[in-house]
Amino acid sequence: MPDAAVICDPLTAQVFMLTDLTVRSVPENEAVENVLREVFHEGYHLIFITENLAAKIPEEIKMFQKRNKAIITVIPGIAAGERLGEKMLNDLFRKVMGAGASITQE
Repeated sequence: MPDAAVICDPLTAQVFMLTDLTVRSVPENEAVENVLREVFHEGYHLIFITENLAAKIPEEIKMFQKRNKAIITVIPGIAAGERLGEKMLNDLFRKVMGAGASITQE
């Protein structure tokens, strides 16, 4: 079994199907949080999730990482455009380095 899984929209899933990663395609009407929980319970502790899906459950991702010690990384997807991954990385950087710190220019 691969060490990592990708949770993404159906269009982005087509790209990741070419890799050795486990890919979970999430249609618009499916609950992203349930898919995240299933992937973790299958033994994956390194999980990539596309921005468009992560934007639907930001608080759940934070709680899940804290409770389960999972590494969940937000990645761009074909349907992305909000730069959510960059925002989340900046939030983490500020938490570690201090409130005024930033890794990007805003």
